[in-house]
Amino acid sequence: MLLAALAAALVIAVPPRVIVLVTNPTKTDVRLDKTRTIPSDAVLQVYPASIDDWRPTPPFCRCNDTPTCKACDRPLKVNGVDHVVLGCLENDCTHIIEHSTAGGTARIVRNIGINVSPVIFEPGATSPQMQSPAVDPVVSARDVIQNNNAIMPLPILPDGNRGYSIGFPNYGVLWCDTRATRIRRLEIDQPTGHVAALTTMQLDRIDFTIGATHSTWTGAPGEARACADQAGDHAQALTVGVANEEVHCIGGPVTRILALEMTPPPTRLWLKLGQVETSWSAKADTRFARACLGKPGDLAFARLAPGVHVVLPKDLEFSQVLVRRKQADPSSAVRVRCHPGDTLRAVKLVNVANRQTIDVGPARVERLDTTTGATCDAPATMTTPDQACRLDDAELKCSTIYHGDCHLQTNNQVAAGRGSTDDCPLPVNTIDGPSLLQIAARSNLICQEIYQCER
Repeated sequence: MLLAALAAALVIAVPPRVIVLVTNPTKTDVRLDKTRTIPSDAVLQVYPASIDDWRPTPPFCRCNDTPTCKACDRPLKVNGVDHVVLGCLENDCTHIIEHSTAGGTARIVRNIGINVSPVIFEPGATSPQMQSPAVDPVVSARDVIQNNNAIMPLPILPDGNRGYSIGFPNYGVLWCDTRATRIRRLEIDQPTGHVAALTTMQLDRIDFTIGATHSTWTGAPGEARACADQAGDHAQALTVGVANEEVHCIGGPVTRILALEMTPPPTRLWLKLGQVETSWSAKADTRFARACLGKPGDLAFARLAPGVHVVLPKDLEFSQVLVRRKQADPSSAVRVRCHPGDTLRAVKLVNVANRQTIDVGPARVERLDTTTGATCDAPATMTTPDQACRLDDAELKCSTIYHGDCHLQTNNQVAAGRGSTDDCPLPVNTIDGPSLLQIAARSNLICQEIYQCER
């Protein structure tokens, strides 16, 4: 009653529009300008009428002229005097809401009193609901829709600590050791199928170093993010630590970490795909090596030992496959005919003619050195009048074909030499059913006659 009487007295004593009454029920001090603030406990306080033209910034609003304003249960006039009532766009009046449209759309919600700076998300690096810090968030980016061909700066990095975290719901949490303000997506391939079930791979934590920037991803490997201090098209060195493995890449931008199935289980691998050079190592044997993927180009391996198999992913793009005789010498590379999805095999060469390219029926083997060749073709055989060659998973072996008389041994096997003698006087064609000529051919014997000796 006292306040109402005061308002009535002011109406009588002061001409209209000279003053207004202001109430702030938002529980937050609202700054009017650099010198004036409306305290959170203001109730029917007298202000100059000019304040009636002031429009607060979100999340605050005026109940007088904003239909969506909350906490507006006060009268807008008291005894004929204008009553400016402050409200907010959110129920608790503790958040500021902004909208971002650069590179996509997002709604930014941050606690009042928190100053933020932008984080630049490279294409594909956002998620629909992000928050910073990841635990007890003070900033969140909601309903994020990104143009995957464009970067997207979002004001979600709170001022303060040197490092920071960002939570990506349903994907994981990224911790940046520094204030690097670029976030990049780096997909880490997960082995699949039965072989993967036999492989022990703890991928809960992935450590990244891009240039001088360190970060840690905890979550789904296929959705991994990393912090950087330069744009993704810069050729910064990249190191990825996955469980007991480490991948080091130089030479160009990296967008994905491949998983290459290999036998026997390796502990080291060097390869170069396009301009990106990968050195991978593991502390224990694993069926999968890892390599960095950038722009497609030649796929070059260091020299492979006989028996090594490398499965090339079906979705891996490359111009050609090369195997270097000397890792540091690009001119020593040998081209091997391969396609995505093939298995590159290093095979042992046995009694093979001294040629660079050896054709075995439809298969082709390229010589790496005197005892090793490489191929992506399926096992095959080839027979000429003088030679028989067989290519399998581990070996290419050739044998000279014998032409001449043969003899039947006591174990019913056919051997070369020894024509008609007193002990082997007569030729035979069959023994216990199978054709002796067929038996002989299995041992690369082209027999003119087969003589039966003592049995």
